Amino acid sequence: MTLRRWLRLPEDQQRARSQDLSRGEMDSLAPRIENKFREVYGGQAGVVEILCGEVGHLGPVNGIVVRIVRGSARVRLPESFLGFPVFREYQRRSGEWWRKW
Repeated sequence: MTLRRWLRLPEDQQRARSQDLSRGEMDSLAPRIENKFREVYGGQAGVVEILCGEVGHLGPVNGIVVRIVRGSARVRLPESFLGFPVFREYQRRSGEWWRKW
């Protein structure tokens, strides 16, 4: 699946299809989705990393994880982006990351 074809899909189809992608399709599409997300939301203070791929805490779910440094200003993110759910991870005082669903 190319990004161009993905962008042509209606949002409801993107949402449904995002969880049914083969590993090869996901490996091809994930870096492009990350870059698109970074263009729109990556410039906010506190955003230190953006990852698109399999999120394992709820069972395998394809999604976008945004890591936010502790103590930063409020980061505004959508619930989903191009059909992929968006998850936030915040840095703990210990330096570890925890996820907010």
